[in-house]
Amino acid sequence: MNLLEKTAEILRENGKSLKDIEWIGCCEFTVSIQGFLNKVSELENCRNVLETFPEDIVVVGNDFWLERDPSFWGEFEGRTDQCWIFRSKPIKPNIQKELRTLSFDDLASSKKRKCGDIQSGYFEIRLEHLTK
Repeated sequence: MNLLEKTAEILRENGKSLKDIEWIGCCEFTVSIQGFLNKVSELENCRNVLETFPEDIVVVGNDFWLERDPSFWGEFEGRTDQCWIFRSKPIKPNIQKELRTLSFDDLASSKKRKCGDIQSGYFEIRLEHLTK
């Protein structure tokens, strides 16, 4: 399976198609969609592009994007099943909360304990911990 077929497959698995692509590029510039599709169709499989395929490339649609799968491009060399990660635009929640702070240090001790084991240094700060 070449990279174009793999790209089409991951889009299809997520209810999208190549026609849903709006732009391809990186944070600094875009490239021609057709030019990209022509080039990736020439690549026999994802393994052939491990060392030369750009790390920062994204394939973007209205409410989704594809980015390189870092696990594939590194330790799982040779796999052709995970060239891309499909990302969807998050759905905006209906609930809005008031932000108390953006600093863990400003939280009261009781709120800090809800974040995890502070003694061991293992804790997870979530946005909900910083709201009223």
